[in-house]
Amino acid sequence: MFTFLFGCASAVQLKNGVDSSDNPVCLTDCREIPATVEKFKKKHDLTTEEDEIDYLFYRIRSSHYKFIRNGLEVDSAAAAEFLRWKIGWYEKHFNEKIDSDEDFVSKVLRGSEKTGKPYILIPPDGSRHNAQFVMQNELNYLNAYNTKNAHH
Repeated sequence: MFTFLFGCASAVQLKNGVDSSDNPVCLTDCREIPATVEKFKKKHDLTTEEDEIDYLFYRIRSSHYKFIRNGLEVDSAAAAEFLRWKIGWYEKHFNEKIDSDEDFVSKVLRGSEKTGKPYILIPPDGSRHNAQFVMQNELNYLNAYNTKNAHH
């Protein structure tokens, strides 16, 4: 089980989405991502940036992880709902549209706008990872899958 900490960083070294062997950290075993993408594609489209953002929400919602943002612990469904809300808040507050998966990861997942603290992911090994980097790993695997499976 993973826990996301939103906004509350401790003195523990924050890692940037790689484990002690420099392998990317994802919401599940990264090797499972192609099968996960296939499962998602059976019910959803993946042809637009919005579809890819929806896929990232699917990954968060289906993770069953606990999320903590500014001291409030929520389940993965509530975390996805909050991040969906944050897209609208970000667009209104900064007058800038989040219209790409890269924008979602780099702007919405960068951390708490209120406290300036990064969102943190804690895998079972107890290490702490910047959630933005973990979700960038997820996006990188999705993009690699799409590139490999593109029909020309």
